[in-house]
Amino acid sequence: MDLAAFFGLASALCYGTGDYLWQVAGRAVGLWRSSFYGSLVGLLALTAWLILEPGVTVVAVTAAPRAALTALAAGVALEAGSVLLTQGLIRGSIAVVAPVTAGYGAVTTALAIANGAHFSRSVSSGLALIITGACIVAIPGRRQPSDPHCRSGVGWAVAAAIFFGGGFWLQGAYAVPQLGPVLPVWMMYAAGVVLLGVLGLVARTDLSLPDRSMLAPLLLASALGVGGFVTLTAGLSTGQVAIVVVLSSLTSAITVLVARIFGAAHVALHQWAAITAIVLGLILIHL
Repeated sequence: MDLAAFFGLASALCYGTGDYLWQVAGRAVGLWRSSFYGSLVGLLALTAWLILEPGVTVVAVTAAPRAALTALAAGVALEAGSVLLTQGLIRGSIAVVAPVTAGYGAVTTALAIANGAHFSRSVSSGLALIITGACIVAIPGRRQPSDPHCRSGVGWAVAAAIFFGGGFWLQGAYAVPQLGPVLPVWMMYAAGVVLLGVLGLVARTDLSLPDRSMLAPLLLASALGVGGFVTLTAGLSTGQVAIVVVLSSLTSAITVLVARIFGAAHVALHQWAAITAIVLGLILIHL
């Protein structure tokens, strides 16, 4: 397995598990606090990393200003996508929000193609199968119990997919090649802490530390989010932006499987078919 595929799949594993925990934490402590503390944990973790690896900061100083500005713009877009996704998970069903948000892979691929990227027929077919399977796998089966949130959250998920797709494309095409995989993610979390903190204070939103009972899922979800962003941007540094991002969009399949395991829910026939399509897509990419 090449590095692009490895990092894409690693980010999907982190995101997929983290999304399940974000729904738990977000519904318990609210959108603003969960988003703010998630960004704060990411910022502190990556700041510690940068202190231990000062050479990474030197790269930022010597890089072109345009790369830093692009990384900041991408960071704001990705932070907006994270907040929109969290809102969708709070108000909607994972089985609906996860696959819709996974469409960010299609957004990034479309932008990459518009920017001149070319793929072989097998890779194009594989990407199409993965995107299709990632969207279908989380459609609830008829045996699933009715969910009062089932029809909610779609609009938030669509908006999140657009912001994620555009943000990842900006990072991969313009920021990561000059700044490396860590700094753009640090800038994203820094922008999130500042924006969420300032807007929260202006709106007089409660930003107090969550109860102890919710600290564990919130911290774990934050850690998985950091892992997802870092592994994805590491994959973007290989130059295979569309492939890495599409593989990371397998998040929806992993989120659904985690939710099914912990919820002891039935996996419908069309979901197994979608997972088969995803596996075939992975095989085609490596032909």
